Formats: sequence, structure tokens, C-alpha cells
Amino acid sequence: MTIFMCKRDFEEANKADSGKVTRYHHGEADKFDSGKSNRDNSGEHPKTGSKGPGDEIFRKNDEEIYKDLFVVTGRFLVKGDFLEQIRKVAQLHPGGLILREKDLPDPDYLELAEKVRDICEKEQVPFFVHGRLEVARQTGCRNIHLPHAMLEGLDRESLAENFDQVSVSCHSMEDVREAEAAGATQIVLGTIFETECKKGLKGKGTAFVRAICQSCHLPVYAIGGITLENLPLVKEAGAAGGCMRSGFMKL
Repeated sequence: MTIFMCKRDFEEANKADSGKVTRYHHGEADKFDSGKSNRDNSGEHPKTGSKGPGDEIFRKNDEEIYKDLFVVTGRFLVKGDFLEQIRKVAQLHPGGLILREKDLPDPDYLELAEKVRDICEKEQVPFFVHGRLEVARQTGCRNIHLPHAMLEGLDRESLAENFDQVSVSCHSMEDVREAEAAGATQIVLGTIFETECKKGLKGKGTAFVRAICQSCHLPVYAIGGITLENLPLVKEAGAAGGCMRSGFMKL
């Protein structure tokens, strides 16, 4: 079913709905798993006062909020130990975690992926490799997230054989149609709100989310400027949830 929306309706709908860089190099994996944390000598986190996973930050109510969110990693946003941060967010039991880190060469990404996978498995959080099919095979990961451009040349039967979950980035109705035909199991739809990493790029808004969700039979997760505050807006528009990077990496 095709969704038609005039420019005025689209704009009005959007208005109504709106309401130290950490580097990782081969052979340096230990610094991500050093056991260091952001806590001071008292054992408390300097910003939150949290003494650990048993504190209020890990309340059951928080888990109910985070279950509709996917973590998208960005280690350059983490001020402390990256793996410590991954442990922290995994203990919130989000809907899944996508290890992005696009700048890493494959050997370094593989080394990091094995560590992050183990953390996710311990907390029973679905772990997704981002775009690297061979790394997914080497780590035994059955979940893959693919940029839309990677769909060309990929065989649907091969994807279904090798992966349980195939997440695909989409930015238009045409992208979504192609992802569905390629065997995607979920859509990551962007860019919905303006983000710090893409300043000046206007978000497509919740009317765009609604139009896609009305026509797509797959779960849709909104990405781009997603926060705990605006997550309800994209869910009201039909999205299954959202993907959040800064919020999780700076938590």
C-alpha cells in the first residue's frame, strides 16, 4: 500500500508530533578491559553516585524503558573505559546492541567484538555485528546489521541461512521495500530528529515514521536524535522502538 501525503499535511503532522577520544588499536585490547571505571575512591560514580549494578540506576522500571531501545556504540563518546560502559548499559537489558565502530580495521573490530559479545551474552542482550559478514561468522554471531548499500549483491537465502536477525538501515520507502525483499527482519529508520553528529541535517520527523510504519510489516526502529524523552513520540507513530547512541555512551 502506498502512502500519499501532501506537503502541508506532512509539515502539520510533524509539528504536532514534535513536541578524549578513546582509540582502539590491534594489540591494545587490554585497555578496554582494564577493570577501570569512572568511580572515585569511595566506589561511587562521581556523577550519579551509583555504587554499582544494585543501585537505583538499574531499577526494574528502567529496564522496562530500555527494552524498546537498541544500543548503537560509539566509543569516541565514552569518557572512561569502553567495555565498562558496555557492561553498564548491558545491565539495563536493552532490546539489542549494535557494535558500530566503523573506523576499526577488521582484526581490531574482531577482537573488540568478541569482548562485547561475551558481555551481551552474559546479560542476555542480543548482539549485532555491524556490516562485517566475515567477523559475524568468526564470532558465531547470528545477528547482523547492514547499511542499505550492502544489500546489493547479497543473496537472500544465504542471509537467512547464516543469520537469525537481519537489521537494515533505511532512509526512504524505497529503501524499506528493498530491505523487505532482501530478507530483512527489522528496519532501522533515520534520520528522525536532528543529531549532534549530523548538525544541520533536518530530521524527517514522526510523520515520516508513521508513513513507513503504516506500509511496512517489519518492526521499525527509529534512529537519529532519539532520547528517552522523545521515544514515546516515535512509538506513538508506530515504531517498535528506537536506537540510541549518545544517551547510552554518556550514561
